[in-house]
Amino acid sequence: MSKTILSMIMVGLLGWMGGNVAAQSPMGPGTTPGGLSAGMRKLFGEHKAFTAKLDMVVKDKSDNETMSMGMDFAQLDGQARADIDLSNMKSAQMPAGMGDQLKLMGMDKITSITRPDKNVILIIYPGLKSYVEMPLPKDQQLGAEDKVKLEVTEQGKESVDGHSCSKNKVVMTDENGVKREGLVWKAKDLKDFPVKMQFAEQDTTFVMTFKSVKFNAPEKSQFEAPDGLTKHASMQALMQGSMQRMMQQQTGGGEK
Repeated sequence: MSKTILSMIMVGLLGWMGGNVAAQSPMGPGTTPGGLSAGMRKLFGEHKAFTAKLDMVVKDKSDNETMSMGMDFAQLDGQARADIDLSNMKSAQMPAGMGDQLKLMGMDKITSITRPDKNVILIIYPGLKSYVEMPLPKDQQLGAEDKVKLEVTEQGKESVDGHSCSKNKVVMTDENGVKREGLVWKAKDLKDFPVKMQFAEQDTTFVMTFKSVKFNAPEKSQFEAPDGLTKHASMQALMQGSMQRMMQQQTGGGEK
């Protein structure tokens, strides 16, 4: 692979990921994949520690599925972790062969760790042995949920993945008076855990379904960057460093 082609792939990847993964978060403005706004954290109620499989589906205004992805999700006292495999993501906008390119570049796996207690988000690329520490958006910081007003109105009963649930309309109002409306299904056999959430942003609908929910507290070490990783000052610096390393390997000047 020539340097020119490799550079084009990296540039295209950055643009595609920025516009279609991080930006399409139903968790709230400014969140990264797996990040939770204060309002979203509040929806879990008394469930402060759990692990689950999270399936996220994005639909257009005609209710057609435009993107779907799965992740392993964990929460511990407001801290959140999401392990995402981008090579398994399905998207109408995903360029052909992008999954294979992601694997080749070691960028198919991403771990996002949100630490409201430290006001930071860690974006980790295990395959690149690198990570970035970014400031936590204001609406995800510790105590921000206390400033969110949550109104819940039951709409009826429905079954979700075999769970008998109450279907609820929720309205979240932040400290600036901005409202976000959605639907939440709470499973009776899981102590009203919200196994399904649905929110709309303009012409896009996001549906999140939690499966294999377990209330065992995850290990605290899961919310730290693993040892032996290189910390970069920004996502741009991480990508540039990765591209340079790959180019060196292509020309025989780096590690194999």
